[in-house]
Amino acid sequence: MTKDAKRYYSDIKTLIPSKGKYERDLLKKTKARIIELDNTHENITCTTLEEILGSPTDLINEYYANVDTTYLLKRLRTTNVIRRIIYIILILAVSAFVIKTGLNIISYIEAKDAYIHREIIIIE
Repeated sequence: MTKDAKRYYSDIKTLIPSKGKYERDLLKKTKARIIELDNTHENITCTTLEEILGSPTDLINEYYANVDTTYLLKRLRTTNVIRRIIYIILILAVSAFVIKTGLNIISYIEAKDAYIHREIIIIE
């Protein structure tokens, strides 16, 4: 694929919010169509692809206009739940790291204060 064809495909990929089974099929078919057009035309440009296939936003809008709304809502909810779980895990990991670092600093300060620098022995 040429650089323009790759950019066109990446624009389409970017516009899809969640990549379920049907979205992956759409991407595979679109990529196959782009490769086919790239092989038939020598110097294919992004504008040529937009003339033949339509702009990436039009392509995605047409796809989502024809997709089942229950499937779409289910995919968006699933994506939202996964993002929230990842955010919670990251917050917990950062919090654990901060707490562990704080405890290590406190332990270091206590150990430093407990170290005997000089010992005076008085013999009577």
